[in-house]
Amino acid sequence: MGQHTSEHGINLTSTRWIQHQNSFKYTMFVSNKILSA
Repeated sequence: MGQHTSEHGINLTSTRWIQHQNSFKYTMFVSNKILSA
């Protein structure tokens, strides 16, 4: 039970991290388009 809980927590953290990375990349992409426009 405890093992499953910790694994779920790790999955949740990595999912949030991936979403954070994607939003950061998107922000950089938009900034570059604005700067180069």
